[in-house]
Amino acid sequence: MSDNKNNTAEINLPQHSELSPEWVKDYLLANPDFFNRYPILVEELNIPHDQRGTVSLVELQSQQLRGKVQELQGKISQLMSVAKQNERIYRIYADLNLALFNCRSMQEILAALNKSICDELNLQAVSLKLFSGEDAFPEAQKQHFVTHRLKQKDFFFGRMTQEETEQLFPDTNVSSVAIMLLKHETEVGLLVIGSYEEDHFHPDMDTLLIQQLQQMLSLLLPKILAD
Repeated sequence: MSDNKNNTAEINLPQHSELSPEWVKDYLLANPDFFNRYPILVEELNIPHDQRGTVSLVELQSQQLRGKVQELQGKISQLMSVAKQNERIYRIYADLNLALFNCRSMQEILAALNKSICDELNLQAVSLKLFSGEDAFPEAQKQHFVTHRLKQKDFFFGRMTQEETEQLFPDTNVSSVAIMLLKHETEVGLLVIGSYEEDHFHPDMDTLLIQQLQQMLSLLLPKILAD
């Protein structure tokens, strides 16, 4: 009897008011050992359940725990998938830079770019727009992209007008592009990559790998063009 009196005294019922769900919640949160002191309640309490009518508190806790475990496993699987994809992209860019280092002509450079970017990365178009030579990018178009798209930066990622897209890729209808300014002492040209997906290239993209490609081409092209 003395134990029951002590337990009743610990509850500290609110005075002059009905027992509210909010008060019960606060009390249970403040007394995490409550069900240890009253283990029979764990078995006897029935919790309403949308699919199963009612379940015990233990069953409900187990179900919630399983749900959290499944959610965590899904997040881990997603992170592993992203990590594998990032590793694959890194290896493609590393192999591309090595292949470019061994190129001795424009034809070899274009072949290496197409193999890595179109065949391996599954993008739809890649092109070099050189600022000098027989097939030089028209001066007016060069000034437009450098001034209005790059805006004193080395990169542009995103969507463009149809007219701009046709100037870069007259034979391919892409929806988003990456533009890189190639320069070493002087401006050499543009490397442009196109994707059918509207949001594949976007302003918040990380530039680490593509910057390494830009630097490699900026050093390599002047030597190739001079030969």
